[in-house]
Amino acid sequence: MFKPEDLFEIVSIEDFDVQNGRVAVVCYENQPVARILTGFGDGWLDSSEKLNLGELFAESVRWSPGGQLLVEADRGGAERRSVYIYENGSLTPLLADGYDNVDYTPSPDGKLAAFVSNREGETMHLYLHDSQNITRISLGSLPVEGFTWSPDSRFIVFSQGVYDNDLWVHDTNTGRTNRLLGLRSSEQNVYEDGWGAGGLLVASNHADRYQVGVITYEKIRAVCEGAAAISDASDIDWLTHTDWDVVGAAWYRQDLVYVENVDGDHTLRVGRNKVLEGGVIGGEKVSEDK
Repeated sequence: MFKPEDLFEIVSIEDFDVQNGRVAVVCYENQPVARILTGFGDGWLDSSEKLNLGELFAESVRWSPGGQLLVEADRGGAERRSVYIYENGSLTPLLADGYDNVDYTPSPDGKLAAFVSNREGETMHLYLHDSQNITRISLGSLPVEGFTWSPDSRFIVFSQGVYDNDLWVHDTNTGRTNRLLGLRSSEQNVYEDGWGAGGLLVASNHADRYQVGVITYEKIRAVCEGAAAISDASDIDWLTHTDWDVVGAAWYRQDLVYVENVDGDHTLRVGRNKVLEGGVIGGEKVSEDK
């Protein structure tokens, strides 16, 4: 039977990532803590590996293509976040230069990484990082709010704006950035795990509710090679047509996995099949072993 004191035993999961069956989480235990899970069910917390971060507060975790765990953390909640590599029990700084550096994401081939930072003082721009250089790839002065790598590591698609976001694409082959999608008086976003066999998943509220559509790799390449940006919603293949906002999506094999916000309660669907409903679903990620 549930007892009120059981509430004190609940551990809040703030962030997580999964790769080939391995799960890393950030959970709140008086302060944010990073852990690598070694099991599930009762006792998962005690059996997991707690990362020794010293005075750092963990904010996010992400597995690199090479299997290293990247930890985003700051000192005492100062919102000047740095990126560290955790491997074999040791923590090594990867990008710790006093700026606020977030969402550090290696390319699938591991040769580059993209991240968002305030290092130029103007706003949160998108940058590329290789072993020697950091290069800004977002244009203008509006903040970047999300991005995703193409599976071949050639393109980075990102959302930029304030309440009226457009999608932009950077071509790492040419070094050029172009507007990809701009639908009038609406907001467009991408998902971290949005690339799949059907193309790139995008979210838009152009029809009032947030719905999910797909842009093919060929259309993205064409824009990078000189074609006009997409400005008509009919040029996108819309995959959802629900009465509710879609608040998360990813590909699982050939199926779309997405979360609907039904009057504050979330419903998880795979294709058209409802697999979970009720409460709040904080995110969905697909393990590479699938």
